Formats: sequence, structure tokens, C-alpha cells
Amino acid sequence: MRIVRVLKNPYIVAAIFYLAIVLFVFWPILWPAPGTLVFGDDIHRSYHFFRQLFGDALARGEFPWWNPYLFSGEPLIANPSLAFWYPVNWLFALMPYRFVYSWIIPLHIFWAMLGMYILIRSVMTNDQLPISNGIKNSSILRPMSYVLHPIGPWIAGLVFGLSGFFMGRIWEGHIELILSASWMPWVVWANVKCQKSNVKWKTNCVIAGIVFAMQILAGYQTMAMMTVIAVGMVSVGQCINARSVKPFLYAGLSVIIGLGLSAIQILPGQEFFRASIRTYPLPYSWAVFGSYTIGNLKQLIDPFVLGFPWSYKGPSPNFGEMAAYMGKGGLLLALISIIAFVIHVLQMIIKRSNPVTKLFTHDRQVLVFGGAMVCIAIFGLWVSLGWNAPIDLNKILWDTVPIYKYLRIPSRHLILFVFGMSALAGIGLNYLKNLSFARPGLAKLAVFIISLFITVDMLWFAKNFVVLRPDPATRHNQELVSYLQKNLGMARILPNFNVGMGTRDALDFDAAMGYRLYSASGYDPAILRNYYEFGAAVAGVENPDVQQTDVQIPYLKPSSRYVDFLNVKYIFVPSWFDSVAGSSPKYKLVMEENKKDYFRLYENTTVLPRFFLASQIVGLPDRPSIARAIRAGEHDPGKVVLVQQKDVPSDVAFNCGSQPLPPVTVASYSMNKIILKTDTPCNAMLATSEVMYPGWQATIDGKPAKLIEGNLAFRTVVIPKGKHTMVMVYRPTVFIMGIFVSLMTLLGCLIWMKKRV
Repeated sequence: MRIVRVLKNPYIVAAIFYLAIVLFVFWPILWPAPGTLVFGDDIHRSYHFFRQLFGDALARGEFPWWNPYLFSGEPLIANPSLAFWYPVNWLFALMPYRFVYSWIIPLHIFWAMLGMYILIRSVMTNDQLPISNGIKNSSILRPMSYVLHPIGPWIAGLVFGLSGFFMGRIWEGHIELILSASWMPWVVWANVKCQKSNVKWKTNCVIAGIVFAMQILAGYQTMAMMTVIAVGMVSVGQCINARSVKPFLYAGLSVIIGLGLSAIQILPGQEFFRASIRTYPLPYSWAVFGSYTIGNLKQLIDPFVLGFPWSYKGPSPNFGEMAAYMGKGGLLLALISIIAFVIHVLQMIIKRSNPVTKLFTHDRQVLVFGGAMVCIAIFGLWVSLGWNAPIDLNKILWDTVPIYKYLRIPSRHLILFVFGMSALAGIGLNYLKNLSFARPGLAKLAVFIISLFITVDMLWFAKNFVVLRPDPATRHNQELVSYLQKNLGMARILPNFNVGMGTRDALDFDAAMGYRLYSASGYDPAILRNYYEFGAAVAGVENPDVQQTDVQIPYLKPSSRYVDFLNVKYIFVPSWFDSVAGSSPKYKLVMEENKKDYFRLYENTTVLPRFFLASQIVGLPDRPSIARAIRAGEHDPGKVVLVQQKDVPSDVAFNCGSQPLPPVTVASYSMNKIILKTDTPCNAMLATSEVMYPGWQATIDGKPAKLIEGNLAFRTVVIPKGKHTMVMVYRPTVFIMGIFVSLMTLLGCLIWMKKRV
């Protein structure tokens, strides 16, 4: 009997069917064989290596605050791409990676489906009232809460979870975007529940804040911003329905609570963002790249009309960014719902005495919610079109809303289109069911046939994106990897070519993390700005164009002496795009492959150590002056450290002259701590090619020492005459601030909920 009662629960039944759908779609990847990994381009090219470093560091007992393997050092835990504080991601430290990827994606597709179902059902079953006989058969437009068909919300969830937005992202490997977007219906649902509450409104607002915090912690904060837009539009509708501003205030309160609870990730992430190249002022042409097009609308009918993901021939950047397919049936139902909504509004305006429209004074929730979904869908599609829209709404937002200055690829607003249209598809099924010309039996048959058609269509579509591929390591040139692991040591490798070139297959830019190789470059859209400016100076670029190289540093000039300073022992280039050959006699060709990967590996015979003593410090007026000096090669980086004039120590005399200084001994080197031994006959500067970043601290013989930013980007310390032990340690205090804000927010919520009104 208990099982029977459970199976009568519509939420449990819906969840069981969603689970069956997810298992059917993702079955080929749920038990990946060793050496395989679910395919997603960014997973195989980048994210996998970040998680690999994270998991391996924890396994050996080292918390990976800092990542020394890419870009000569950058924060790891603060990098939003890792999303460390999202509990589900902790599985990467507990289980084999291939299983975590194969389970975490279907888990969140299921979560997106269930969230949409619960949202639509909770709205559509609100405040049910008896239906009088006079209304029962009087109109094609009966209120949805009175005639809710259980399959309507279920179809909404199915269409949302298996939509092109989610499935296309699997192929592109945008895992953090999938995780974050799956929380959107849950955040909207929690806010609607909070706004409709009377007695437990405090508790429900806190729950809404917690759900929003989980979305932020999932990693892709642009999706959280999209969700705030959706919540805002729904809240405006709730204000109209309640004839009060309270719903909007409740929504604002839940957003503030969510931001406070997730401060442990937001504050370090913002510190990282403010120190990155994303702060460069960029033209609108950068922000509007990746706009949806009128031609892409054909994909709403035929998802592969512009090619499959692996053969996509449509507008840039790729299939996943332009995918918004929600099934032919789902699109039809959503359009029916939009038409019905327009007719509803016209009836209320023109025929106020109509008994059907009078009924909406008691049941405005469905009308208001449906209207909000229409607005969300239209807004999402409109902004996605960017400069392809008749009126460029994205440009208006770019001009007026500060956060839009840092956003690119407008088509990511398609999540709002898919969200709104999926909800409307669920509502539209109920309109279709209650057409006055349809007999009950015929109507049920029509609903069954349409629902079956939508399900089969979405399953066929989704199955195209779920495949296993060999682990990224199987693609790499193992001879190259073995050679570097044997000979590189603490020195760095420099892949000096574009990340889009095929030679990358021999050794991915971010794969250095997986092999514990130190790299002077990498693949990341948030490169630290000081390091990027150093790279541009070494490349001889006066005005670097972040639009052209926004995920890697500019190509360095091999002939520059600052390549030696950067501790680059090997330069890795394509054989057909060789920037090293003939540039300087200091380079020796040590490996070449021209059968598959077409690469050359050069050894730098004049590479400088990562840590050494410099006899001089030169102060220049500002950072542009230092960049000019580096471009011109005015000073020998093996002897001179360039700093801003204000950072030149005024109380230290440097009198080493031209005498050679002894080497620096590296006593210990780990991710977050470096211990060095020095013995110098005079006061000198410790020159390093370790990147400067807030949180790094230094001591000499246990006493605090000031870190100076030398050569535009690197940690430099004054070393007094004699024998000393110098320690550099990374203590990111911003995390302490984040933890404090998160805990205080949680404590404040608990006290506030217990306080009587």
C-alpha cells in the first residue's frame, strides 16, 4: 500500500520517468572503460586538466590554492572554471574522473528537468476554484489551473532538459555552464514560492537565497545573472498579480542572501577577475561576437540544417553556442501558448464583461506567469541576436548596464529563450487539450500522440551528443611528453603558436598540469593582466589586442632575452609555423615530428634559473616605461630588475658591481610555498619569474619582507648580504573574508527566521 501511495505522488512519478529518459540518453557513457572520457571539446582540451590537478593535489595532501603550472603561475581555487566550492565537484577528488564526468552531466540534466516540472506544476495548480457549468464548455481559453493535465509540466521539463542549449553544450564541453543553468528553474520556483508566502515567507526567502547560492557556486556566474533577469521578470508579474511591490522586494532579498552565502566563491573570483585581462576596455565588436542570426532560426525546426556539431557550417563560434532546439512539437505548443496569451489579454482589454475574462480576476496567476515567460523568451532571443536584431538591444544594454561591458557571445542569452519557451510548451499542451471542438476521448488521444512525438523527437536529438572518446592523454605525443618529463625539471616550456592550430594535439596547452610540466603559456580566458602585459612586451607588441589573443599570451619573440628570464628552456612550435628557426643561435633543435603532429621542439641553451640574484635595480616612472624597456631590450634581465620608481628601496645600497653572484638554492618548491637559500657577498635583488598576485607573502629568516613587482609581473625581494633563508607562501586572505561573509549571512538568516514579526 505504501508503494501504491508513493506511486500516486505526481512528483515521484515525474522523477521516475525523467530518470528513465536520462538513463536511456546517457547509457552509452555511464560506465566508461579505462582510457575513455565523455566527449566535450573544452573538457578534453582544458577542464579535465584543471580537475586532474585539483584531484591529484588533494590526493597527496596539498590544498591547491595556487597553480604554478600555467602562465608562470595563477590562482587555482579562485578560478571560477574550477568551481571548487560546489559540493558536487568534490567527487573529482574521490572518484575516477571518467565516472564523475559521465555521471555529473546526466545528474544535472535530470535536475533541470525536475526543476522545470516542479516550477510549472506549482504555478499551474495554484488557488484552484470550482468550475461552474456555465464556464465549463464555453471557451477555447479556459484557465489552466483548473484543467491542468499532468503531462503538461512533464513535457516542459523534458523539452528544457534535452534542449539544444544543454545538449549542444555537452558536445562543446561547457560543463560548468550546464551545471549552473540546471539551477535556473529551481531559483525561479523558490522565488515564486517565497513571493506567494504569507506565514513562512521568511523561511521561503532564505530557501530561495540558498538555491541561488548553489547556482552561483556551480561556477558559471553569467548563468546566475541570466537567472536574476528571469526572476526579475517573474517578480514584476507577481507584483501585478498581488498589486504590491512586496514580491519584487522578496526577490531582491533572496538575491542578496544568495550573494552573501556564496561570498566564499564570489570574492576570490572577483579579485581574480579584477586582476585579469577581462578588465581591458574593449569595443562593442568584442562583446557582440557570437551573435545569433536569422539564419540560425532554421535550427529551431531542423537542428542540423547547418551541420552536425562536428561538421557545423553556421555562424561562429560553434554549434553549441547557437543551439536552442526544443523539438518541433515543443515549439508548436509554445507558439500556441503565446497566441492564447495574446487572446487572453485582448479579451481582458476589449471584452471586460465576458464571463471567461471575469474568471481571471480569481485566477490571474497563470496569465501573469505565462506573460512573464513570453517576455523572458522574447528578451532572450532579442538580445541573442545582437547586432543582427532590427534594434540592437544588446548594444543598449552594453551602453547602460555596466556588467554587459564584460560579457561576450550574446547567444548565451538563448538560455532565457529556451527556459521561457519550454515553460510555455507545458502550458500550451493544456490549451490544446481543452479545445472546445475536441471530444474528451479525442483530446486525450491528441495529447498522448503529441507528447509521444515530442518525447521521441527530443530523444533522437539528444542521443547525437552523447559519446565516449579516448582520454586526452592518448592523443598526445608520448615521446614528446617523456622527453619533457625527463629533461624539463623546474624550467618551463613555451608553446609559441595559436591554440587553434592542429599541433596542439601533440600536447594541449593546459595538459602541462596533468603531466606536472611548467608552462609559460596556457589556455584560459582570464589570464592575469600583469603577466599578459609582460608577454606583450616580450612579443614586441606596443598595444596588445585582447580581441585576438584572449585565451593565451601573445607569441613571444624567441630572440628576446626576457624569454631566458622567463625560465623557458624549451619552445614548442609547429614545423610549418616555426617562429624559432633562424631567430637566434641559442636555440638547438632537439625533436621534430613530421608524420602526424608536425612539431618542432627547441632547447634554449641560455635559459636563466627561475630564481637568481640580480645586482641592480632600475626604477622607471610607470608600467608603460617598463614595457618599452623590455620591448627594446635596454637592460640585461640576468643582472637588472626593472621596477616602478616608487618601489625602489631607498634604504638599501646595491654595491655588487660587476662581480658574478652565487646561485640561489631551491630548498623546497610546492604549489603554495617556496623555500630558498641564499648566500650573497652584497645586497642584491632576488629576481624570480614567479607571478605577483595578492596573497603572496615573503619572509627572510622568519621576518616579513616586502615583495616588489619586478619586470611588470614578477615577485622580487631585496636580499641582504650574507646567508639567509627566504620563504614565499601563498595565503589568500580574500578566502577568509569570503568565508566570514558567508558564515555571517548564514547566521543572520537563522536569527532572522527565528525572530517573530
